[in-house]
Amino acid sequence: VKMHPFFKDIDWNKIKTMKPPFIPEIENEIDTTFFTDTKKFNLKDLQEIQNDMDNFEQNLNHFDSTVLNTLADINKKEAKKAIMKASIFSKTHSEMKQLGKLSLTNHLSEASSNST
Repeated sequence: VKMHPFFKDIDWNKIKTMKPPFIPEIENEIDTTFFTDTKKFNLKDLQEIQNDMDNFEQNLNHFDSTVLNTLADINKKEAKKAIMKASIFSKTHSEMKQLGKLSLTNHLSEASSNST
């Protein structure tokens, strides 16, 4: 951008200390006269807009906390389900191992008694 011909006379090293070629005179901190949209807001309009924004933010924060709490509850429920499933799987796996050992032991004892 700095190399564009439009900016050829700008000393970029001194840009922060240069005096601007035009300083607008404004009526108040919300004066938008020098912008292309010449609509001026009065202080009452801006306060209403600010109140609306504040209300929106409060509602959004409430919504965020509600959603967060709901997700936390769902996660807790899902975690409990997963723990229960893992516990059942572990118990079933242990029982299957026990049954496997028993049946192997039974099979081996049957095989040894048949061989005698």
